[in-house]
Amino acid sequence: RVLCRFACRAGTGALPSLYYDLLTVPTHPDTRGMADTLIYVPTNNCARVMIFLRLNGLEHEVSIKSPFDYGGLDTDAYRAINPMAKLPALITSAGDTVFESQVIVEYLADKYSRRLTEPCLPSTLEARTKARLLLRIHDMYVSGANCTTDPAVWANQGAMYKEKMPLEERKGRA
Repeated sequence: RVLCRFACRAGTGALPSLYYDLLTVPTHPDTRGMADTLIYVPTNNCARVMIFLRLNGLEHEVSIKSPFDYGGLDTDAYRAINPMAKLPALITSAGDTVFESQVIVEYLADKYSRRLTEPCLPSTLEARTKARLLLRIHDMYVSGANCTTDPAVWANQGAMYKEKMPLEERKGRA
């Protein structure tokens, strides 16, 4: 339910201030031995994954890396992880790669299902259907190629989050 509220508002600039503190990437003094690696920069789709991790107290279960750790998005090394050269991406402990933010969230939800405090989807059929619809609307029409009829604009994926922005400043921008 939280992810649905986030998905609906992510492209509008109306993200509730309650969620701003969930967007900051946790710092890991030692990332060796981490099970999964999330390739992340502070964008709306990456934030969907980070919010899920933070809401469920799982941020220390995943190592966070930048696409620049792989040479950047448009490199053979990164395309081996995500052939679409998009963010976010996840490298699992088994060495498999997962991309697309909602698919990553669902993978993590399945992997840590017994530890979730905020499930990926609601418990009732009606609420799950509404959640999936809201996510699809966000992905297809708010932040996707169909978000505008202007032929010069093909998407609005440039929504970035300033990681080190103080919480009070974030709240003031909501």
